[in-house]
Amino acid sequence: AEYMGAGGWSVSRRNDGSEHGAAKPLTKDHKAEDKAERDRIHAAGGYVGDDARVNDIVAVARAVGDFYAKPYVSSQVDVFAGVTVPEGTRAALIVACDGVWDVISDAMAGAIVAAETEPYAAAAKLRDLAFEHGSGDNISVQCIYL
Repeated sequence: AEYMGAGGWSVSRRNDGSEHGAAKPLTKDHKAEDKAERDRIHAAGGYVGDDARVNDIVAVARAVGDFYAKPYVSSQVDVFAGVTVPEGTRAALIVACDGVWDVISDAMAGAIVAAETEPYAAAAKLRDLAFEHGSGDNISVQCIYL
């Protein structure tokens, strides 16, 4: 089956079902300190502060929410090429916010999801691990087994 990655406001990762739970990014993290994002924010009349936050408030340059930061924080998404998952391969899609991805690597997330048989349990482990690793941001994560 083929899956499309739509990113910019959420980050999706795919566990390719390998023995070690390798993960492949399907999206790009839109951080305010990225040059292209900074340029877009400036063109809209906003700024990126010394702490790399849009208008000194939000750390991400694209988000579904954060309506108070519009138009500087965009909800426009990037769409990437599809990823093919061979039939019979155990795979999962991890959708999480920056509160997770700022403190958990793709490899660690892939290993956790590969070790769990229930998507809810995998999501709960990722959430708890992000908290334990000191995430000071919101922590949202969902695992979908394909």
